[in-house]
Amino acid sequence: MRPVISKRGNSLQSLDFCHAIYKQRNLIERFIGKLKENRRMATRYDKTASHYEAFIHLAAIKNWLKIIC
Repeated sequence: MRPVISKRGNSLQSLDFCHAIYKQRNLIERFIGKLKENRRMATRYDKTASHYEAFIHLAAIKNWLKIIC
């Protein structure tokens, strides 16, 4: 794997990284953070994988509706 996190601005070494991959990674991490705002998602109360996946879909829809409404 290639690192996609950029170095700090005050670092003497410069690390070449792909801005497009970094942007996608950041988008996914922020989305997962928004999903984890739901307590049920963060603590995983569901016993089966199918129920957990269904709740992920519901939480994603809820976040999407917040954006468009």
